Amino acid sequence: MAKVQFIPLILSLVFGLGVYLVYEGLTSPEPFEPGRNLARRWRGLHLRLQDFLAGAGLADVTPRQFLLASLVAGLAVAGVTELILGWPLVALVAFGVGLALPFGYYAARRDRRRAEVQRELADAIDQLRLAVQAGRSVPEALAGLAHHGPEHLRHEFAALVLDQRLRGLAPALQAMKGRLADPVVDVFAEALILSERTGGRNVTAVLEQLARAVRGQLRVLEEVRAQQARHRLAAQIIAALPIAILLLTRTLNPEYLAVYDTVAGQAIIGVAILMVALGYAAMLQLGKLPGEERVFR
Repeated sequence: MAKVQFIPLILSLVFGLGVYLVYEGLTSPEPFEPGRNLARRWRGLHLRLQDFLAGAGLADVTPRQFLLASLVAGLAVAGVTELILGWPLVALVAFGVGLALPFGYYAARRDRRRAEVQRELADAIDQLRLAVQAGRSVPEALAGLAHHGPEHLRHEFAALVLDQRLRGLAPALQAMKGRLADPVVDVFAEALILSERTGGRNVTAVLEQLARAVRGQLRVLEEVRAQQARHRLAAQIIAALPIAILLLTRTLNPEYLAVYDTVAGQAIIGVAILMVALGYAAMLQLGKLPGEERVFR
């Protein structure tokens, strides 16, 4: 009888897989080559992870090191969960949640750093424009920002000036884009590179328009970020509350949850925790700010 009950599920999965393969075959712009496609997707994932680490201030950390740290975090969370609850299946789910904890922490850190960089970059663009209007060249104006620019960006402009003396302005700006991994910084760097290639004509007008556009974008983003922070806090409380109650109840009164000591009971608790984690991740994804993708990587 058990086999008969699983037959509709298996047939549904096979049918869904067949529909997906037909859709992929009709819509794919190029022939499917497993090795080549997998390598391309892995390179894309590697680049996105590098951008994420750079945006979070971890430019010196490799994706492999970050994944290794995530694995350690997952094992630590699973070990603590097993120690408190004594449910192996729930500890397995906790391992998956622990894997995502470093990413969640540094995603919030990246958002804070991005907001700070964009806010100070608008001031830096204004200072750069005024210095160029006063008759200084772009490299000289950038050197001035290294000493008198916005506080949190001074070390970045100092590294930019040093790199510019060694390799030239365009490679130095490209390196700055890689360190900050910010879409607004990308636009700023590309504007200066284009200005250098065209002989520096109309650079003050370009910087003025860029500063105006950045400030307008920041006004909108600040309002959205304030609302996003409130929604994120509410999501964190909603997600953490049932897990905290579960841990507290298991610690203070283990017999109350003895019904879940069976494999089926552990599976129910594990699925519930997994659904909470997936719901929280979906809420964060839905609240993601638009326009955060790097066009000029």
